[in-house]
Amino acid sequence: RTRLTESRSELRHLAGLLNSLGPQAVLDRGYAVVSKGDGAIVRDPEDLESGEELSVRVARGDFEVKVSNDGTGRGAHGAGRRRKS
Repeated sequence: RTRLTESRSELRHLAGLLNSLGPQAVLDRGYAVVSKGDGAIVRDPEDLESGEELSVRVARGDFEVKVSNDGTGRGAHGAGRRRKS
């Protein structure tokens, strides 16, 4: 009986760890997933072109942005279209 109780406790602990690494939990911590129009995930700002539209997914939904090159090769400004999930 003691071993069963310990195993259940360990299983709950491991399930909690697994949940904390899930995609929604990561978004809940403030991260975002940015993708191009074709669905490719953006990993490097050097891969973006000025005027390109991107989709940004955060914990409570997603929205579109348009890349704006400010001379530094970085930057994006919201396009104002928002979708709540």
